Amino acid sequence: KRPDRENIRGHVLAGRAVTASCGRYESPVLENERNRDTVEDHLLRNLLEHLGQPAFSEGLERSAGLCLSHLRLALEHRGAAAAKARLVAIQQVIWDRLQRELAEFIRKSDYQYAGEPIGDEGSSPRRAILQMAGEKGLR
Repeated sequence: KRPDRENIRGHVLAGRAVTASCGRYESPVLENERNRDTVEDHLLRNLLEHLGQPAFSEGLERSAGLCLSHLRLALEHRGAAAAKARLVAIQQVIWDRLQRELAEFIRKSDYQYAGEPIGDEGSSPRRAILQMAGEKGLR
């Protein structure tokens, strides 16, 4: 016997899995969460595995790095301690660079230096917030 369509819809909208006599119906929300966890796990594993490659780690060092939330996830992930130590060292370089840019932004915000053009440091406050809080829509 097939379950009532409205009953299933109500359970799916509530974000719960429903077991029915004709099979298991799972909420798209739960399925998306499970898939995201799988993808996130795969990406974190690859990140830690490839840190030993100079081109990869140098590229990461030139990037904006990981937000604090994803850094924590990477450090909690199963993986080699040496890779995690390398990740922390790279992230420290990134945050040191960001801290210098924030200091330069603050200096140029002083009325005495108002005439100096603002370069890349102009976006440093927003980038610092994103590093600590993460991008909207990401975990």
